[in-house]
Amino acid sequence: MRVDIFDVGHGACSVITCPDGQRLMIDCGSQTAPPYWWPSVQFLGQTFAGLILTNLDEDHVADFESTLKHLNVAAVCINDTIDAPRLKMMKLDGMGAGVESVYKYLQQPYLNLQFGLPQITVSMFRFPFGHFTDTNNLSLITFIEYGQFCILFPGDLEEAGWKNALSNPNFRALLQRVSLFVPSHHGRESGCCADIFKHSLCNPYAFIISDKEMIHETQETTAWYRQHARGLQKILANPWEPRETRYVFSTRNDGCISIDAQMDGTFVLYRNSDVQQKIQPRPLSMPALPSLKKILAG
Repeated sequence: MRVDIFDVGHGACSVITCPDGQRLMIDCGSQTAPPYWWPSVQFLGQTFAGLILTNLDEDHVADFESTLKHLNVAAVCINDTIDAPRLKMMKLDGMGAGVESVYKYLQQPYLNLQFGLPQITVSMFRFPFGHFTDTNNLSLITFIEYGQFCILFPGDLEEAGWKNALSNPNFRALLQRVSLFVPSHHGRESGCCADIFKHSLCNPYAFIISDKEMIHETQETTAWYRQHARGLQKILANPWEPRETRYVFSTRNDGCISIDAQMDGTFVLYRNSDVQQKIQPRPLSMPALPSLKKILAG
């Protein structure tokens, strides 16, 4: 399985490519400053089994209208307790073009929220509207598993959401499996929750932050995340060279980041700012858990 985490500045867009070629997009943010990048341009005319919108803020949905228009997307997965009136209620200060297109989409009489990807397991947790009424804590917390490999996309979940989610035993069990962790809210302090990492509940190899230049304190949590990662070592051509170990990556510093994962949990991470940089952990061994296609918390 391949995971591509694209550089869309202070936004989010990732693509999962299964071994059989089927693909899943997670968020559809875009980069409207050099170097320009839009998922609707990158994947023009191509087919996706699904699009998951982990968060309904502009930076996660900026290219939504063009993505649906110019790609063949079989299903769109959104927190199913958010309808058009509720989204409008959450956006009283106004909607950007992307959120406006999601608002119009939610007014359709029939929405296909289901997709099937037999080679991977997609587990999503959400709180119902009313339990929270802000877009961040109504994020779709998404785990993608391929065999023993697991990557977590928590949207813009904040500390209150994390603490509520930890009451779900299935959620805690999946946290133990996480190999790579995409910090919520682009690494902002509001998305940090120490309880996630207590007693080694979650101990990923590395964190991958999708962000840009200093904005909203996104770069002030790097040291905090670093202490919770096991670290990845650079693959060296010369075995006598000292090995560099990385704990936190960011699209700001590393550009687009790609991961090639194997069923046994091993993986190689590529920094696209330097395609020769290959970083990998030791083989990962995790306890077996039942497959969970979709879990809704709350």
